[in-house]
Amino acid sequence: MRLAALAALAAVSGLTTLSLSASGAYAQPKGEQCFYHQNIESFAPSDDEKKIYLKVIGGHVYRLDLEDRCPGLAFRERIVLKQVGSGNICGPLDLDLHLEDHGIRIACPIYGLHLLTPEELTAVPKKERP
Repeated sequence: MRLAALAALAAVSGLTTLSLSASGAYAQPKGEQCFYHQNIESFAPSDDEKKIYLKVIGGHVYRLDLEDRCPGLAFRERIVLKQVGSGNICGPLDLDLHLEDHGIRIACPIYGLHLLTPEELTAVPKKERP
């Protein structure tokens, strides 16, 4: 299944680059686990470089869990987060995360996407919150 997902990822040509500007209001898709790419307002990497927190319009915060540590994640200007396909973001295969450093692309595979509860968000250190 993982190989098929990677093949589908490679076949997709319509990738959309993350835009952190919140110009215009967008509705939240049905199902609280899902959100639209253009609804992302801000992001923050974790200190351990294994997670990224995304804040979307409406105040929801999602945690992207990475398969392994992604060295350099703390340097936010190098992060490239792209949507795979044109639908909602509902799971880890809907996003492609990598770092770019002087023309070198470093993949940071995502294995989980989780909508944080208010209690879980409170447990996130303030410097890691988006």
